[in-house]
Amino acid sequence: MTNSKNLRRSDCTQSMYILPVVALMLMLLFVCTSPANCANGNFYVNGDTTVKVVKVKGYANGINYNEKVYNHVKNMPSFQGGKAKLMEYLHNNLVYPQKASEARIMGGVLLQFIARKSGNITNVCVLRSISPEIDAEAVRLVESMPKWIPGEKNGVPVNVKCRLRIDFILNK
Repeated sequence: MTNSKNLRRSDCTQSMYILPVVALMLMLLFVCTSPANCANGNFYVNGDTTVKVVKVKGYANGINYNEKVYNHVKNMPSFQGGKAKLMEYLHNNLVYPQKASEARIMGGVLLQFIARKSGNITNVCVLRSISPEIDAEAVRLVESMPKWIPGEKNGVPVNVKCRLRIDFILNK
């Protein structure tokens, strides 16, 4: 009977050491993939690969990068033609990376970008990664999108931060 009590205590003691380690790992995962890090210019993918988000200040290519960016407005930005046209665009333009295809890597990449009041898409960054090759393809897709219908606040076009998940799925 005393042996079983000792075993139970040692199991509890081990789990007391494991839980903080697991909690720390989850916190690091959240911190290293949070949108705040994306906005700060740093983003870490798979712990090894660092993707640098370049923050542009001032006025370039007809875009004022010092303007306010909203997280949510009443009329959110949308792809020309709506969700059906967005899905069609993604289907027609997605090129599955060969290395990822051979390794059968699948999943969803979560991207964040700014839909400017001009309709241009800027500041594309990866919030949830799958692999460097797939992430690069997802970024390429979003950066090459045609102009969006801008978001509006009080009837005036404004810059809005958006998120988009692109799923990469291989046929069997």
